[in-house]
Amino acid sequence: MRLAQSIRLGAERIGEKIGESVKTEIGFDSEEASGRVNEYVARVKDSVHKGHHELTRFKNETVPSFIDWNKWEHWKVSWFSFLT
Repeated sequence: MRLAQSIRLGAERIGEKIGESVKTEIGFDSEEASGRVNEYVARVKDSVHKGHHELTRFKNETVPSFIDWNKWEHWKVSWFSFLT
């Protein structure tokens, strides 16, 4: 277990050093980028949730209402009166 801990800690240190080096060399801050990505992911999840709600409403309200409106019983009176 000590070996696994040592490897994990070493990998974390290397990751930190690489992140610091990249930030100083090219100005890319991985923590800032991660924060922005998390913001965008939250926005996408929110949009998907809203879209799912709208789709459910469409499926459960609009489509059945249209099917009911489009039934032959509602049209046959006006259709037959049109033919005569």
